Amino acid sequence: MSQVGSVFIASENPALTISASDFACPLVGMVIYRFDPALLRINNLIQMRNTQDNGFGNQGTIGVRNYLLTGTDLSAPCVINDLTFAMGNGEETALSFFYTQCCP
Repeated sequence: MSQVGSVFIASENPALTISASDFACPLVGMVIYRFDPALLRINNLIQMRNTQDNGFGNQGTIGVRNYLLTGTDLSAPCVINDLTFAMGNGEETALSFFYTQCCP
């Protein structure tokens, strides 16, 4: 298994960090991106366009999680969805998920 990935945090606060994760790959080495949480809807679509060769068959999983927030610490991951993809070079795919808050 190869670690080719990123973490997207639905907050523009640069101080937030994930302290507990349930992803197959470790967070060390992942690139962290932040975005405005107002972009999330109940029904969401992730479009992967013109996918470039990653050297591992362009396949993987996108894990969508909710976390408990304590100060600037994100912990206790709560699974929203795991989206699996596989495609060839230059191909496109669209993955959808429903976003619900499942953590107390």
